[in-house]
Amino acid sequence: MNGQRCEIGLAQPTHAPEAAEGPHTPGQGALFLLLLEDGTDEMRAAIDDQLDAVAAWWVKDPPEGPGFRQVEPDYPPTGWHDVERFLATSGIREVEPHVPLVLYVTGHGITSGATMHYAVLRDTLPERLLATGLRTTEVIVAALDSLSQDVLVIANMCESSDVGSELQAMERDLTHRTRSATLHVLATAGPQRKVPAGAFAAILREEY
Repeated sequence: MNGQRCEIGLAQPTHAPEAAEGPHTPGQGALFLLLLEDGTDEMRAAIDDQLDAVAAWWVKDPPEGPGFRQVEPDYPPTGWHDVERFLATSGIREVEPHVPLVLYVTGHGITSGATMHYAVLRDTLPERLLATGLRTTEVIVAALDSLSQDVLVIANMCESSDVGSELQAMERDLTHRTRSATLHVLATAGPQRKVPAGAFAAILREEY
């Protein structure tokens, strides 16, 4: 963060037609958590702290309201193939129009020499990002190009604002979405900036 927060709004709020009732409780959203560990105890502790803070915001119990249905991998992702398996099996790409969608991605991030942002997993080799890394936009676009009319993606990763130029380049591919849906991506760290441990969780708790 370090005073460098970046919000990329890909659409203006629109009034979409009312959707038919779906499988979820009316008013309930879908919260997808992608927690990318590097295998260290320090990262695991930081992720657990973030998870508690994020859940306090979006996962509610009555009488406060239905809140969001929480979805996360049932195994620690170690490589890009694990993340793609989660995206394929979690249903994130198939979230229905009337279901608000929040995707929270946290972990280490790095920007390549070609200014492409990558998520760093246990199997990622910084010197071989093309072969072993996961482009962060591949995860983000899974949410942006879902069917949901209201999408918020939070990328709580080092250097995460570098996804901005990649997303702007993809905007024409999302024209069908930006005309009918509200899509927002929030990056918590500027170029060449790290996210201080526990900072995002502390901000959420202050505002809760």
